[in-house]
Amino acid sequence: MKILHWEKNIEGSAYIKENKKNTLTPSRQKQKVICMMKDVSLISAQFNGVKKVFEPYVNIVADNGNKVEFIGVYLPSFSESCNKEICIRRATWYKKQILKSEFTINTNFFAIVEQIKLLNICKSIIKYVSKGDFHRYNQKPIDEYCFLNVSIYDDGFRCEVDYSPRAVEYKLLEYSVKKLFIMFDSLNNKGLIPEKDTHRISYRKSLFEYES
Repeated sequence: MKILHWEKNIEGSAYIKENKKNTLTPSRQKQKVICMMKDVSLISAQFNGVKKVFEPYVNIVADNGNKVEFIGVYLPSFSESCNKEICIRRATWYKKQILKSEFTINTNFFAIVEQIKLLNICKSIIKYVSKGDFHRYNQKPIDEYCFLNVSIYDDGFRCEVDYSPRAVEYKLLEYSVKKLFIMFDSLNNKGLIPEKDTHRISYRKSLFEYES
């Protein structure tokens, strides 16, 4: 056990259980994957000698039971609003995969003008999440996804929703989510190539607790 000096109670401090080698259980492995996918606060890369910085815009985590899919769309940061690029991260994790040897998250950079349709879908997702028009099913057919996590970051407004499409429905939102995956996966253009060794990522959440 490791003491957390900043966490106090009447009697004293709190403790956290430290992971031992080779104790990354299936549940913790899934948590780590989702953390690796969506808990990114900043992305940067250099193009033609100019550093570009991106912040989260729309993140989708979709779990269908056998695999977890992710797509993250990142726009130029407020301080870099003159940027004309967009960043998109995409990943699929099959639950039998070994993290360190088989799992990858692919990042692509594009000119914004090339991805107007994709950005319009993101705007629809933001509108639907903001509206929050969820309905509980009386009798619901099995949906493709057993779990959806949708995070939006729009001009200072941040909102995250977690729900099961097998328990409640939001048809417009779920349609837009599936459309976003399909549109990106159909792209033939692999985008802009960053200068070597300039691609940087900052995580919002520490991954140390998931290390094995």
